[in-house]
Formats: sequence, C-alpha cells, structure tokens
Amino acid sequence: ILAVLGNHDIVAESSAALQRDAIPEFVSNWRLLDGCAGSVELGHGVSLVMADSTNECRPHGWEALADALRAARGPWRILAAHHPVNVADGGAPSPGGGFTKIVNRAIDESGVEVQLALSGHQHNLQILEQPSRGVALAVIAGSGAKSKAIRNPHPARRFAADELGFARVDLVDGDAGPRLVVSLFATPRLALLPSVLGAGPELRARWSVSLAGEVRDEG
Repeated sequence: ILAVLGNHDIVAESSAALQRDAIPEFVSNWRLLDGCAGSVELGHGVSLVMADSTNECRPHGWEALADALRAARGPWRILAAHHPVNVADGGAPSPGGGFTKIVNRAIDESGVEVQLALSGHQHNLQILEQPSRGVALAVIAGSGAKSKAIRNPHPARRFAADELGFARVDLVDGDAGPRLVVSLFATPRLALLPSVLGAGPELRARWSVSLAGEVRDEG
C-alpha cells in the first residue's frame, strides 16, 4: 500500500508522522514517504512519484518535486497526489494555480516527462487531457464519503461521472508500441449490493497514453 496524504489526514502537527510511522505496526505493507515527494520503482520502466499535495509540497515544493522526478528512473513516470492537476479544489479549471502550478514548474525544471497523474479529492471520476504542457493524462478517482456533482466546464475534460470508484493502470504492449492504459471503474452506490445482488464494479471509461504523451480513448 503506497499512500499519500489527503486534506482530511492533517489534524494535528503529529498527524503525518503518526500515519507514516505508527500504521506499519498494524499494516505491514503500508508505506508513506516522508517530505514533499519521493519515487518508487514499480518495474518494467515504470516509476511512481508520490507527492504530498496537502502539506509538504505547498506552497513552494516544486524544487523537491523536481528532484523526485529526476530521481525516478522511468521512462514511464506516474505522479500520485491527493489533489488533482489542472482542476481547482472546487472543480473549476485551474491551469496555473495551486498544486498545478507547482507540478508544471517541477516538470519544467526536472527536464523529464510525466505521462500520467493519479489523484482523488473530487469525490467523482474524471479524465483530463493536457497535451500542451505538464502531465499528458490526468485521472481523478475520488472515492471518499459521498459522490459530488461535476461543476463548471473544463476544456481538458474528456470524461466525467459523479460516481465513486477506482482506477486501474496497466502497462500494455500493443501493435503501436507500449502504452499506459487507465481504466476507471464505478463502485455500487449501496454497500450491500455486491453481497446481496452480486453487483460489482463497472467499467466507465478507458484511456491510454504513450511514452511520448499521445492520449487516446480506448472506448
């Protein structure tokens, strides 16, 4: 379990340290990195860069994030953070502010490519394409509490659903070369449905990104 902190995880000054150091006593495979950002090598050339968008990376954490991006071997780099890239906390477009500004500057300074960003926070499912700068494909799978409606239009948004769920990421080698394929699943709205009716997660969207940052709808 590779975890990043969310905005509800910081209650006291000791919150981050407790979740980093105490949880492994009860959950043996729990890992929460210290500081703004760090990278974990997943194999097959895939690097996961985890960032604390809630606490340590704000407001000037781009240098630490840039260092983590450079340290990630790649060539595939996936950024995981609680807050989305290219979307403000309230769901409105935010191409130059907040955490997005930190991420874009870190990518510029690092000199490496980031193909995919994974986040939550929005309490819904979204896919955003940003071909001009920064992260090519941004995926939101917010699954806490209840779902929230999608507010405000967004030119980069390619898919949205006011449902809770999760994302699965696969590295797939196809006829046109390898791609990171992201599948967004919605989970049943009623907790008893899976056990009573046999209902399970349902695929809502599937998109992919190439090493060069070319985004494609996989239908």
